[in-house]
Amino acid sequence: GHDVRLMTSGNGVSYFEQREQFEILGQFDAIQYGRDGDRLSILNTARAIPKMLKKIKRHEDQLEAALQQFKPDVVVTDSVYGYRPVKRQSIPWVALNNADLVWNKFFRCQPIRCSSLSQLLFVECIDYLFHKFFPDLVLSPRFLPMEPEYRGRYFISGPIVREGYDQMDAIE
Repeated sequence: GHDVRLMTSGNGVSYFEQREQFEILGQFDAIQYGRDGDRLSILNTARAIPKMLKKIKRHEDQLEAALQQFKPDVVVTDSVYGYRPVKRQSIPWVALNNADLVWNKFFRCQPIRCSSLSQLLFVECIDYLFHKFFPDLVLSPRFLPMEPEYRGRYFISGPIVREGYDQMDAIE
């Protein structure tokens, strides 16, 4: 067995609190993209960058403290961008992210809408480039089941689903 300790945010907190097999070491403040009503806003996201950078610095401080408390063999992240403590301690780092899929498939969609292009360039491109260069391995799930394969630092897999998914009724 493995000893799994977590730092999480958002809906991860309520999900993992219900599972006794996991110990939550801490909770990150979620990074939020700027919004205009119920839509993402590139302009409001750009305005929020200073706040996002402060949150990422706090994430790094929290992560540093957790790594001192619990000396992991590997760190697995999902939407965590405070990476320096992991790299400083030379701990193998696996990130869950499929921005590579979004980036590679986007231009095959027609027609390309300006609102989608701005999100691709401002959000997905940054996410894609971050994961292309910083983690040691990126686990990139795909919606359709497929044979797992390595593509450089990416491990392409089928979907990752939460416990109980197989018990759901089919959507009519």
